[in-house]
Amino acid sequence: MSILPVGVPRVALRDVAQLFLNDEQSEVLHFSLIIRIDDADINVRELGAYLSLMDRIYGRLTQEGLRSYAQSKNDQIVVREVRRGSIELIIEQAIVQSRDATPLIILFLFCKYFSVIAKASAEALKTGADAYKVYQDAADQKENRVLLSVRNRAEIAKIDADTDKALEEVRVSKENRRLLRQQMKHDDLLGKLDDNRRRQLAILLEDMIEKEGRQLPAAERFARKKVLSVDIAKERTESEDKAGSA
Repeated sequence: MSILPVGVPRVALRDVAQLFLNDEQSEVLHFSLIIRIDDADINVRELGAYLSLMDRIYGRLTQEGLRSYAQSKNDQIVVREVRRGSIELIIEQAIVQSRDATPLIILFLFCKYFSVIAKASAEALKTGADAYKVYQDAADQKENRVLLSVRNRAEIAKIDADTDKALEEVRVSKENRRLLRQQMKHDDLLGKLDDNRRRQLAILLEDMIEKEGRQLPAAERFARKKVLSVDIAKERTESEDKAGSA
C-alpha cells in the first residue's frame, strides 16, 4: 500500500500476512480467495459495485498504489473460476515472495469483515471521521443558537434535530467499530495478534471504507443480502515441483 493511515506501520501488515503464511519455505504459494454468494435474483448493479470495490481495495493495497494498478492490466486481479451451487467467485494468485501475499490477504480480511459489519446493521456504513464532522458542524450551530431570535423557534428546532442526528451517527459508527474489533478478537487467526495489531488492522480497514465514500452503499447492500461466506485457501507447490523434476 503506497500510503498507510496514521498509526498503521508497514510491519503491522506483514505481521497480519505472516499469520496466513505460517513460515512457509516453499518457493511458490497459490492463494485462492473464495467468495460464495446467493445466486437468486442478483442485482447486476450491486454485484458490479461489489466487484469494483474489491478491485479498488486491492489496488490501494499494492505497493505502487491504486493509480498505477489501474494502468497495469497484467497486475490486476482476475476471477479465475466461477462455480455453481450458490455462486463461488475464485480469485487465484501465485505468491513468489511473502510480501506479495499481503494485498490479497488484506483484501480477504476486508471482504470478510465488510460482510460482517454490513449484515449486522442495515444502516449505511458511516466512518467515525465523517460522523464526527457532521457532529461538529451541528454542535457549532447549536452553540450559535443563542444568537438567534427567540421568535425563530423553527430554526432552533432544526439545529437541535441536526445535532441529535449527528450524535446518533456517531453512536452507530462507534458500534460498528466495536463490532469489528470484537469479531477480530474471536477470529482463529487474528486472535493470535496482540490488541495493538488488531487495532491497527481495524484502522486500516476503516480507512479503506472511508476512501470509498459514495461508491460504498451499493456494494454494502450486496454484501449484506448476497454474500454467504468469504474464505482464503493456500496450496504449497514446492513438493510438487521436486516430484516433477525427479
